[in-house]
Amino acid sequence: MSSTLSLFDRSRRTAVLYAGRHTDLVTAAADELDDSTTLTTVSSADAALDRVDGSVDCLVADAGGPAGEGTDLLAAAREERPSLAGVLLADGDGTPSAPDDGPTDFARVDDGAGALARRIRHVVAARRERASVPEELLLETIVQRANDAVLVVTAENRIRFANRAAEDVFGRDPEELEGAPVTTLIPPAYRQANDEGFRRYVENEPPEGEWQDVACTALHADGHEVPVSLSVHEVVHEGDRRFVAILRDVTERRRQKRELKRQRDELAALNRITAVIRDVAQGLVEASSRGEIEATVCERLAGDGPYAFAWVGGANLAEDTVEPRVDAGDYEGYLTAVSDTDNGSICGEGPAGTALDTEEVTVVQDVATDEGFERWRDPALARGFRSLVAVPLVYERTVYGVVVVYSTEPDGFDDRDRDVLAELGRTIGHAIAAVERKQALVTDERVELEFRLVDDDHFPTAVSAETGASLRLEGVTLASDDTPLAYVAVSGVDAETIREAAADADTAKDVKLIDDDGDELLFEFAAATDTVIAVLAEYGATTESMVVEDGEGRIVADVSAGADIRAVVDALEAEFPGIELVAQRTERRAVETERQYRKHLLDRLTDRQRTALETAYQSGYFEWPRDRTAEEVADSLGIASPTFHNHLRIAQDKLLRFLFEDDED
Repeated sequence: MSSTLSLFDRSRRTAVLYAGRHTDLVTAAADELDDSTTLTTVSSADAALDRVDGSVDCLVADAGGPAGEGTDLLAAAREERPSLAGVLLADGDGTPSAPDDGPTDFARVDDGAGALARRIRHVVAARRERASVPEELLLETIVQRANDAVLVVTAENRIRFANRAAEDVFGRDPEELEGAPVTTLIPPAYRQANDEGFRRYVENEPPEGEWQDVACTALHADGHEVPVSLSVHEVVHEGDRRFVAILRDVTERRRQKRELKRQRDELAALNRITAVIRDVAQGLVEASSRGEIEATVCERLAGDGPYAFAWVGGANLAEDTVEPRVDAGDYEGYLTAVSDTDNGSICGEGPAGTALDTEEVTVVQDVATDEGFERWRDPALARGFRSLVAVPLVYERTVYGVVVVYSTEPDGFDDRDRDVLAELGRTIGHAIAAVERKQALVTDERVELEFRLVDDDHFPTAVSAETGASLRLEGVTLASDDTPLAYVAVSGVDAETIREAAADADTAKDVKLIDDDGDELLFEFAAATDTVIAVLAEYGATTESMVVEDGEGRIVADVSAGADIRAVVDALEAEFPGIELVAQRTERRAVETERQYRKHLLDRLTDRQRTALETAYQSGYFEWPRDRTAEEVADSLGIASPTFHNHLRIAQDKLLRFLFEDDED
């Protein structure tokens, strides 16, 4: 293998430093040396010592004079540069003493510039001869132990030398590279450009700027490409141009840059998301109703942040869909388009429905390829949507709905987005619960559920199917042992038929005929705990009506808006296979104060009816035993006893109908 120093080190310039008063003589001597010699002159010893560094080869000093004793100056300089060459310039015939710790010679001023030039050349050569072996070994060690690949290239673009690190970068033995064309280490696609660029450089047409830290691509022995940073320096050795190329494998650097960019992008995305979430949270604080909350959420999510479109919806279990309530974003008509697809609503089996069923965040990372989103793909792609996330709005086991957010980029929602949006869903759920509680103080929002029931094992539908009877629930009370007592109006059959059917049924006991007006019978049933009414009551629902005709029952139940409607429906379906939810409606009613309620109640009475009722109450007629008789109350009112009884009974009937039948007429 070629020696590193022998290739390019000997060609550098000879630097001479002069301290003294014979500047013209020394300048003339330097001119007689080769063109590679440089001369620097100073006027004092201190200035000379300041300039002595690794670039100075020879110090020329006057043996005596204003600059001081040359011997002392040379000795002081060699304390920093032991191998520094020196020439002492004497005015007289005597020979000055010279230090013996380095190559030193002397010349007389009278001998002229030629003699001085020869002395300088002699000591510089001696210095280099003395230093060549250790310097060569030192340089060889540095180059060979370098972590970067070092190549020495000829003007013909062939490799003259390669250090050991070249094997790590290129996967090739350094000795095998010597004599090989540089293109051996360049991918085929870049070889022609390399040849042309190198030729221009050699022909003294280098590109703009130096070749320092230039990004390039090298070729490894196994065929894979290696990103490298290239720096090139030119030297001349014995008249031949050499190009020293230093190549650093930047694979790890690029990986770190990519990782840093990824982290920066993630931080920027997180900042954008955080800004959106902060904006939404501020909107939640200012909202005073559920509608305002949902509108604010959509507007802020689809604003100037990373998301394009958002909508909020709620479950309609009767139709097995999620009904959108509010949306935001410049994509008008999208929800209509997806609802009109041949395969049904986006909500029933789509990401929104899945999020509501599982109470977990559901993500579609690529609308174009997700098999589960195929039925709604075309409307979404037509509007530029490429990914979406559905987030349930949950608080304390109550699901208030779902918010669906869209991005125009595939893979627009990573794990970080999912976590942040899931937390946002809980925050929105908490905000809805808070305004619902506040709203409950002034309004009463209820959800009305309508069911269809066909079940041969259920007493009302079974009796109707067998006998053709029509049944209508009039009311439900509780006996002293908490047994539900159902009052049912029956038409189309006689009382005995009902009694016989009840005797064979497990869900109807202790049947009593309460009234028979000829057209309709009123029965009292002690209902079992596995009836529709009992299951509804277990989940906090009130049975408002039940009508059974031709074996089919229609049941209307009332639950609070915050109730778990899914749990109610699941419980009924588990107990009664023939039941089906057919309608779900939300109703908001104003809540009356106690005074308003009392006034509403008493306004149903005429003045005489109210007077009769209030007088009877105040006089103790309703106490037991009675403080006054009906005749005594009537006498105090100045009316006949039958008239008092008539007013009293009509007033009581009106009030009881209002309480138990919710009759607004």
